[in-house]
Amino acid sequence: MNILRQDPDIIMLGEMRDKVTLDTAINAAHTGHLVLSTLHSNDAIGAVARLRNLGADNHNLASTLRLVISQRLLRRLDPDSRYPIEMPVDQIRRLVYTPEQLAGVQIYRARGTKDLPTGYRGRLGVFQLLPDTLELSQLVTDSTGGDDRAD
Repeated sequence: MNILRQDPDIIMLGEMRDKVTLDTAINAAHTGHLVLSTLHSNDAIGAVARLRNLGADNHNLASTLRLVISQRLLRRLDPDSRYPIEMPVDQIRRLVYTPEQLAGVQIYRARGTKDLPTGYRGRLGVFQLLPDTLELSQLVTDSTGGDDRAD
């Protein structure tokens, strides 16, 4: 809480792991500070359940949560060593896509080389955004618990 005495506009917390850190973040957010932090959860909506697990009540979540960003890093195929494969129609159907929706889409597989044994080079970020909306705030405020999808 000593950091709040300096009246910063933005506060970055390393990670919310306990109720003390959560309470500090909520108090700072209630007093007009922008609070940025990390949290372990499986997806953006799972962060709400995780914050509840840490002890946040619904009213505080609804009034202070502005945006949740979930991030996954995917391995990127090396464009020089990848090779095209046939569309796996059965797998595509399980993902609720029809072959017509993927017409013209080419799928590739990694091929290892002497210089690049895995066939992957670099990472690609995939992000899920959960912005604050009136509907989300109402759902959080009215909720009596919800599912626990955080890890």
